[in-house]
Amino acid sequence: MSRFERDNIRDFVAASNVVGSKKNFVLGSQEIVKTHVGMNALNDEYFPRYTLRSQRGKSTAVIPTVITTPVAAGYAMPPIVAPFRSDVVGMTIEKNLTENIKATGFVNGAWTDPLPLPALMSVYVDGFTQGLGRPAFRYTTRDANVADTAMGITVTGSGTNIVHLGVDWRHYGKSTQNNGIDRVLRGILDFFDVNDGTVVPVELADFDAKAAGKSVNVYWSTASESNSGWFEVERKQAGSEFTNIATVPAAGTSTSILNYGIKDENVQSSTVYTYRLRNVDRDGKSGYSYEVEVSVGGESTTLSLGNTTPSPINNSSTVTYSLSVGGEVALNLYDMMGRLVQNVDNGNRNAGTYPATINSNGLSSGMYQLVLKVGSETTTRLVQIVK
Repeated sequence: MSRFERDNIRDFVAASNVVGSKKNFVLGSQEIVKTHVGMNALNDEYFPRYTLRSQRGKSTAVIPTVITTPVAAGYAMPPIVAPFRSDVVGMTIEKNLTENIKATGFVNGAWTDPLPLPALMSVYVDGFTQGLGRPAFRYTTRDANVADTAMGITVTGSGTNIVHLGVDWRHYGKSTQNNGIDRVLRGILDFFDVNDGTVVPVELADFDAKAAGKSVNVYWSTASESNSGWFEVERKQAGSEFTNIATVPAAGTSTSILNYGIKDENVQSSTVYTYRLRNVDRDGKSGYSYEVEVSVGGESTTLSLGNTTPSPINNSSTVTYSLSVGGEVALNLYDMMGRLVQNVDNGNRNAGTYPATINSNGLSSGMYQLVLKVGSETTTRLVQIVK
């Protein structure tokens, strides 16, 4: 692990030492406690000791030619020889359940996935360590003269929950639908939940609301989603409670940027509204965004922008707009980053109602903002493209 990666993890953990902002961190690697040996800037054993609360297991045993049980990390470890494997039993994670660590058997041409060399470690404790460190899993058997048995370490602190497992993720054997890596990950999430580190289903990248004439556009972006179910847009006025004004289905699972939005047309002019977003996963767990305040201006009847037909847009769609006073029209489509992606209609128009066509060729699925501008007046509408 590079110095920059270690520093990033340290910064993440340090930033969580604030009441109400507890963070969760998981690391699966058989190499960390083996390679970071030595209390200097290069080897940086400070990192596993004080951030992960992990240290190499200790042993005076002579390492046999063929091993079937884990030996202390830091020794030359021969591969685990098939069909043997290492069994671990859960302690703070998956309590009393057994998982096995074994080779994947994956072969690609002349290359074969290496056999696992799982780390054997123990909890590091001194006068400067923080949080409660405990073994996550322990090996069911070990070599003679080896006192330590931990395969992983968990740490619970005031601002952070940390899980460090001494096995690469691909080496958890899976013999049924419910064990292996699936069960390990579920056990980790349960550990976070029990220790007040509730895992919310969505990493929110942006949330905002903007007044647009006689309505308010509410839009948000997610950087990632895990088991997300839906979003609820909530609104309130001064002196009132939040109420749900719209429910939007979520993607479920995603690791890329996704954009969402609604148009709130049930608003009054010269009124201040506060919006927030509630994200709910499929298991019912939820979290809230920060709040955004919007002031809706005075009544404007100069412009109106209708719904797209059909909606959502698959290939092309028609939208109508109306002017009570003629002028130079600019009807443009923007993505959620504010970039112009299409000139839908423009030119000098008399008072009246006009159709325009939105063509989705070359545009990806997602939310877009349609902006109608005539003179100093502007109105907008959120539209969705689905392919």
